[in-house]
Amino acid sequence: MFVKTVLCGKGVLLKKVEIKGRSRMGMITKPKCSVQIVLEEKPIDEFYKMVISGNGPTGIATLMKSVMVQSESNLSGLHKH
Repeated sequence: MFVKTVLCGKGVLLKKVEIKGRSRMGMITKPKCSVQIVLEEKPIDEFYKMVISGNGPTGIATLMKSVMVQSESNLSGLHKH
């Protein structure tokens, strides 16, 4: 799962009375917002191409490359694809 877009929108501005001492008062404003995150799923072959080319997440790319080196897979053949 990859983050495709993140949208942040304004919400309703809530006002609340703040009671102080000596019969004084003030207003407290509490702004609200909404956050929408859109995820997308990529096919496994596209994910492997992205990891091998170095465009994927760094932690996953490092882990995948170390596993490939330990399993003695053909790395030069993978780079050609």
